[in-house]
Amino acid sequence: MNKRRPIYIYYASLLFFLLLQGFVKAQGAADIVKYSGIDYYVYEVDIKKANLQIHQAKDFKSVEIQYEQAGKEMTFGMNGGIYHANKNPVGLLVVGGQECFPLNTQNGKGNFYLKPNGVFYFSENSAGVVPTEHYEKLQEEVIYATQSGPMLLSNGELHPDFNAQSANKFIRNGVGAISATKLVFAMSTQAVNFHTFASFFKKIYNCNNALYLDGTVSQFYAPSLGLNQNSKTEYAVLIADSKAKGTATENEVIANNNEKQLEVLAEKKPFAEKSNLAQSITLKNAYIPAGSSKSYRLCIVDLKQHQIDFFMPKKSIKGKAFYMKKKVPKYQHWKVYMLGVESPMGTHQPVGLYIENGKEQRALQVLSKGTGNIFSYKENGVFFIDQQRNIGIIESKEFDAKNILHAVQAGPFLVKDGQVNPELKNNSQNFRSGIGYINKHTLVFIKSNEPVGFQELAAAMQSLKCHNALYCQTGKNAVLNDRWQQLGKEEDPLQSKEGYSAEAKIPFLFVVY
Repeated sequence: MNKRRPIYIYYASLLFFLLLQGFVKAQGAADIVKYSGIDYYVYEVDIKKANLQIHQAKDFKSVEIQYEQAGKEMTFGMNGGIYHANKNPVGLLVVGGQECFPLNTQNGKGNFYLKPNGVFYFSENSAGVVPTEHYEKLQEEVIYATQSGPMLLSNGELHPDFNAQSANKFIRNGVGAISATKLVFAMSTQAVNFHTFASFFKKIYNCNNALYLDGTVSQFYAPSLGLNQNSKTEYAVLIADSKAKGTATENEVIANNNEKQLEVLAEKKPFAEKSNLAQSITLKNAYIPAGSSKSYRLCIVDLKQHQIDFFMPKKSIKGKAFYMKKKVPKYQHWKVYMLGVESPMGTHQPVGLYIENGKEQRALQVLSKGTGNIFSYKENGVFFIDQQRNIGIIESKEFDAKNILHAVQAGPFLVKDGQVNPELKNNSQNFRSGIGYINKHTLVFIKSNEPVGFQELAAAMQSLKCHNALYCQTGKNAVLNDRWQQLGKEEDPLQSKEGYSAEAKIPFLFVVY
């Protein structure tokens, strides 16, 4: 069995570049990602920083026991390929560098034989998904591999036999190659056809190659998501990741880092609600990303502890702060708010889609060109909260209003799939704000303390490990405040004696309470 050498790593803190000692091998991150109205369980992992293995095993419990006996904890698991009734894999299986079952190049019936089919493999320093006919041409020493089919994506193209209108729908699981070392494993939580499943890997993770593993019997094991029940179904191949007992996964490192920094903040300035704050809201008045000289206000919110609402005050009400605190009881306990997206031509309405409490108040705009920043770039998006209070950001053209509680259209994209939008430049400098998310329950607000370009704002969001992020406001409307004033004081239309300012063009607020 291959043994990887443990390395101690510096984890670039979400906020403050704290040196976290004692964390061995940053593990992958499990999450729930929405695409076309359907949730997918996902596990992203870098093969160089993981303990990923493929097991010839019938159930997760047996793999758990193996790890426990070795002083490890299982952090992720998924069934890894199609098998015969006797529980032998239909195709290739390589475990620990040993070929247990040979490559299958035959023709036949069933999903496995829907050519091109393929092989998922990884070695010490690289990983990938290749069509079956390319596997034997690999020059590297493969340590683990499993064969299945069909290929979902080949060189960025969907399998030619996939039909978007197909009624052949099942719960499905698969694996995609994000880069030469990064992988994403995914399982749909509802029945989908092959076309939709392949599109998920292409649109959300920009995979060039992805492989279908199985359907109907699919299972996803991720204790961090509460998914750790052993299935009664017996498998042939299981893919799993693990960590040494007492070390942290990437999600746990994030949570630990936020909590440590908040304890520091609380010591510097006591809060009336210190105990609650120190568990769930991170505030920073002068965050400076690595490699930058620009300063930002920053707020990261754990939405397992708090809720976020959209709030559109009526123009006739004098004083939004008064309305928020006196007329809506739950907002008496507001913690943080940020002014929302742009409002054109003094309309005091969002420029695009706006859904509040499940009711659409403004329609989705799919214009490729138009006035304002939202239409000045190729891609804009929708920030949404679903009925289960999960958050996400998706391309406007991919948005589905089903099961949505709140949603607002904004743009341009600052960060998409962890990467800075390549369209963005720094030729225009102004005060700017944005909103992003790290995972389904970790929200990021940011506002520059000085004029910045779009590219600079996006780089700041990327440094905070945002998966996706959108631009929100410019100039005096770029406002981010907390009730403890830890972020400092600034001109604030919410607190002004005049109340609602018609000149401010503020259509709505993001309110955390």
